[in-house]
Amino acid sequence: MQMVKKILIIFATLWFGLIYFLPSQQLYFALETLLKEKKIEINESQTHTHFGRIELQNMEVFIEGVKAVSIKMSDFTSFLFYQRLHILELKPNEMFENELKITVDEATLSHSIFAPTTLFVNAKGSFGIAKGTIDLLKRNVRIDFVEAKAVTTIEQFVKHDEKGWYYETNF
Repeated sequence: MQMVKKILIIFATLWFGLIYFLPSQQLYFALETLLKEKKIEINESQTHTHFGRIELQNMEVFIEGVKAVSIKMSDFTSFLFYQRLHILELKPNEMFENELKITVDEATLSHSIFAPTTLFVNAKGSFGIAKGTIDLLKRNVRIDFVEAKAVTTIEQFVKHDEKGWYYETNF
């Protein structure tokens, strides 16, 4: 029993140590560099790092030099076994606003080692409430609109089946 207790204490200490010393900001800047190669730039006004997480405020995302969206706040949390990206107030640029006509009040992408090939998506916005998955192996995205509001604004992008409205695409 003592041996098991010692192993658990060592494991917990290593785990907390890895999270505490995780170079969150350096990982973010490495991601930013990779995105620049694909002509995607992220500008943020403030960056805060905390225990196992990085918070970015007042972000603007540019694709090929054109402002695509603005994000009030995003928070990336990593606990080695579970990662989560939480986004608040995502709004399309005025140029895209006429076509998209949606805003995202809150969105969460999460990943766990228990489902290594799947990202889980939850979102709430002008379209209602959406839940979905991104399958990295099949390269498929499916988002179901659980409580659909103002479907006419996104009707050209979504389909309807017996479960309700959904968005599906491959990448």
